[in-house]
Amino acid sequence: MDYLTSIARYPKDYQEQSEYIKTQIFKHLKDYPDLLKVDLSDVSDRGIYIQGSHKEINGYYYVTANMKLKYDFNNADEIILDFVKCWKQNDTPEKVRNFKDFIFQGKKYGGGLK
Repeated sequence: MDYLTSIARYPKDYQEQSEYIKTQIFKHLKDYPDLLKVDLSDVSDRGIYIQGSHKEINGYYYVTANMKLKYDFNNADEIILDFVKCWKQNDTPEKVRNFKDFIFQGKKYGGGLK
């Protein structure tokens, strides 16, 4: 797919809607200070993934919403709530420690996490 075809699927106010999603997520998670950033990632799989980075886990996405954002953004509010739920379930000391260990083991023994 060429560049012009690929961007044609996004709404004209893509940037504005992206910022709305990120702002809403940070508002919902104001009591969770370890959320570093939120990114929207189009993996050309009929939607856009919402992914979040944790302050203690450098260089990796820690949480990805279970659902995909549709290209017309008509399910944005649902995706925001899904991401918030996923973050709250996973932003615990034990799960963060386990994820760090997973990365360490991958670097030590192989498996793609380098």
